[in-house]
Amino acid sequence: MKLNRILLLSGLTLMVAGQASALTITRNFTGGTASASQAGGGTLQTIFNAAADVWEAAILDNHNLTLNYSWASLGGGTLGQHSMGTQGGNPHRETAGTIQFSNAAGIDWFMDATPFNHSEYSTFVASTANLGGGVINTGRVYTGASGNALNRTDMMSVMLHEIGHALGMSSANTAWQTETGDGDIDVQAPRPFAGSVIPMVSGAHINIGTTLLFPSIGENTRRWVTAADILANAEISQFNNLNLDPVPEPATMVALGLGAAAVIRRKRAAKK
Repeated sequence: MKLNRILLLSGLTLMVAGQASALTITRNFTGGTASASQAGGGTLQTIFNAAADVWEAAILDNHNLTLNYSWASLGGGTLGQHSMGTQGGNPHRETAGTIQFSNAAGIDWFMDATPFNHSEYSTFVASTANLGGGVINTGRVYTGASGNALNRTDMMSVMLHEIGHALGMSSANTAWQTETGDGDIDVQAPRPFAGSVIPMVSGAHINIGTTLLFPSIGENTRRWVTAADILANAEISQFNNLNLDPVPEPATMVALGLGAAAVIRRKRAAKK
């Protein structure tokens, strides 16, 4: 699916320590010409690893997914694009796919070297809604960009979005085609918040403007994985063991330059 570049203004995020992951995402960087407009010091590889780690912390079912990713020339203001390669097993889940990120002129990327540290954004707002099965998180969005993030598109948000498509929310996925024939995703037991009805919009996207899998994102904004995003993918791909407020394991954060103290400070800030 394509994520297009449209200006949206929303707020915040909060994160709680994650659990050990059973989902395994194999990440293969296949190159391409890098964007000429980048700031922040991160690389496609380090940010992709961070984004994949977030999804691995959210989905705890056993599943192996191989993703090939690269820079590419994408037209029409498209920021990122996912294409399903193969799917199989029972339930029928995507097993391999390709994700490309635009190197087009006119798209200015914020390549965050520390994507779990949101200090470049000043505003933090979490959104909730009762979609029929209880009140769930529907938005974790940062705005108020400064420094290297100012007037740039956040690569971490786009990567989280595209990997989300590979976990079920893909119009090429036969399970998605079956479930969304009525224009929404009906969350069923044993998944939490059974009875929730998640509205859809074209291109295998969620029709809630604060979710990660909404079809567009603007500059100066960072969106994070929400409970609605996780539940939508879980229903499509029949994932049952979920962490609806995911953070990767501490070792990943340390590798990205964040110590335990920084993690604790951010957890405390989220509770205020």
